[in-house]
Amino acid sequence: MKIFTLFLLFFFLVTSATQAQVSGNAVHGNSNNNRNYSQSHAIYEQVIAQGDTALLVQVAVLLNEKATNYVVWFGISQEGKTVGEATTLLNKRIESFIATIGKLGINQQDFYVDLITQNRIYNYELQSNNMVAIEKLAGFEVKKNIGIQITQKEMIDKLTLVASEFGIFDLIKVDYLRTDLDDIRQKLFAEATKIIHRKKDQYLDLTKIDLLPQSRLIYEATDVRQPVDSYKSYTAYEAATINEDYYDSYNNRLKKIQARKMTTYYFDTNSYSLFDKVINPIVIEPVIQYSLQLRVRFFIKK
Repeated sequence: MKIFTLFLLFFFLVTSATQAQVSGNAVHGNSNNNRNYSQSHAIYEQVIAQGDTALLVQVAVLLNEKATNYVVWFGISQEGKTVGEATTLLNKRIESFIATIGKLGINQQDFYVDLITQNRIYNYELQSNNMVAIEKLAGFEVKKNIGIQITQKEMIDKLTLVASEFGIFDLIKVDYLRTDLDDIRQKLFAEATKIIHRKKDQYLDLTKIDLLPQSRLIYEATDVRQPVDSYKSYTAYEAATINEDYYDSYNNRLKKIQARKMTTYYFDTNSYSLFDKVINPIVIEPVIQYSLQLRVRFFIKK
């Protein structure tokens, strides 16, 4: 009996601990929860009956799809005493980088180099008395972006590693793309149409009204949400408080030096509560989210 009691106590403690960790550290950055709540209510608190003449039915469908193509963008810059010097040095680094990624199967048509800016660089020069600092032209900086299209997501890590060998540390963004947009729209529209008629039949069964044969599509809205739009962040820590107005015996004010806190970024899908149907709802990697909203007006028979 004692062993059984201890087992129950152990099971309760383990279960409680597991439940306490379900939310994860993401709760530290959950300020968007209210936004999702209000958005979901904005969709579902809708006018279904328009007087006694029409029935309005709305549907929202979401489709999660993995990308088939990617465009990786790197930023690279170079300083020099003149524009010519900076440009020459920069182009040499870019040519070496492109030659190296060519060994990974990146062809000439798979990348593009885009000139972004050409800036002057200023620095301060102290005078002999060190009491006057005069700002003077110190050189120039040239910045370019390199876009590389790939079809294998695993190639991103390889490109990032090669880029670092040439002093390219700025991974600007990764575009997730698909080329079958017409097929995606057809899939969304077909699913939305089925849901519209199912909801209409449910309303008719509830209200016992009769409808005229004709109807009218009065609203259509589509949206594409890239993974870059779905990343959130949080900084999880617990900190003590201290009185910064403390002075020691020599009347020196206390200085507080804070530790650096780690910020975590994670992918978070659009709230499913906004939609009547989610196609491919289980997501374990960044996806492109396509959505479609339709509103159809059915006319009530008098």
